[in-house]
Amino acid sequence: MREATLRGWQYAMAHQGEIADLIRARYPNRHSREQLMFEAQQTVPLLEQGLIELGYSNPERWRSIAHTYIELGMLPPDFSLKGFLYQPDMPHPLWRYGALAALALLLLLGAAAAWRSRRLT
Repeated sequence: MREATLRGWQYAMAHQGEIADLIRARYPNRHSREQLMFEAQQTVPLLEQGLIELGYSNPERWRSIAHTYIELGMLPPDFSLKGFLYQPDMPHPLWRYGALAALALLLLLGAAAAWRSRRLT
């Protein structure tokens, strides 16, 4: 779902006129094409695609927002953001160690081959 949503946003930002026409076709009495194009153009800098990956959400910002709501009594004091923010599946730590071990082995073999070639000359 997340991947499809992000692809949709990317497409919408790259094809603003087409999306404005699609919205007008489905909801003809809501907004003019000019209004929809204005909204699309104003959305582009808000997404900051050149600086921040589309879909990124700063966990510290959300913790700060939750803390403010807790102070205002709008959330319970023990409110947790667990499960609220998207967390990509991390590869198992053993894979990382396996990759490091493979790299170390390759370096060792390369060093042994270099040492052997020097010794033969």
